[in-house]
Amino acid sequence: MVDISLRAYQRKIENWIEENDIEKAIFQSSLLIKQFPKNIQSWQCLSKALLQKQEFELAERVFDIILNIEVDDFVSHIGKSIAAENRALLEDAIAHMFRAFEIQPTNEGLQNEIKRLIKKKDGIEPNKIHLTRGTLIKMYLRGELYEQALSEACIGIQEHPDRIDFQIALAESSLKTGDYMKAIDTCIAILNKLPYCRRANEIMVELLNQSIEENIAEIYVKRLTELDPYYAYKLKDTPSILDVPDIAVMVKDCSDELTEPVEIPQLIAMAWENEKQEPVNYAPADWESVIAKAVMSSQM
Repeated sequence: MVDISLRAYQRKIENWIEENDIEKAIFQSSLLIKQFPKNIQSWQCLSKALLQKQEFELAERVFDIILNIEVDDFVSHIGKSIAAENRALLEDAIAHMFRAFEIQPTNEGLQNEIKRLIKKKDGIEPNKIHLTRGTLIKMYLRGELYEQALSEACIGIQEHPDRIDFQIALAESSLKTGDYMKAIDTCIAILNKLPYCRRANEIMVELLNQSIEENIAEIYVKRLTELDPYYAYKLKDTPSILDVPDIAVMVKDCSDELTEPVEIPQLIAMAWENEKQEPVNYAPADWESVIAKAVMSSQM
């Protein structure tokens, strides 16, 4: 078996989903999850495959895992809406479709879906879908209007204390406006509920790395690395995790292995419910060995 980058492997799985080779996509996703139990990209691949297979109950369990990490994951909110409608839970279906709409407010297809769901529930189709507070907050953040985002987030939290995305917006806006203690306090509150919330962990690392105390951000870096092993190779001056080259994390290409049935509940328990699970040890950033390995592979 040859080596392949983790990201390239996940792109292969996405292609199998597009080609409707669903059982293979599910099996291959499970192989990566067994190697990297909390890797969010592999869970996202699995969720898409389960949704396409119309395994709504299992897909919904995986969507819940993803939304505890990426609270604004677009596909997961769409998937949760589809699953809820399949179970005739139209209120939930509408709520999740609205969450997707907040992420992509100019998406005409989403607006039509919300209208359809409301008509299915109430018998009357609305003429227009109005912008929600969540939409405004996300628009302000994208436009770097942090003071406005901060104000709207504070109001949103008062109205909906359970909206973690509003709390993340508050932490993000506080970070950008220089209120670091507010950002830290907000992130700690989020992480008490969702320890693997990606953005809250990232903000904690960004702020605590400025401390003179060594390893103060270690727990948050460890969580981020469990979610995406490329974090092990992200240096303090690396702008984004996406700037870490694909070759930093290499795995065995097992795509020729025979596809076997996957027990999704057991896979979830292994990754998220097993308190005795041994922590995965990731290699520290070692660019010399990464580059040497990549060069050697290209010459074979």
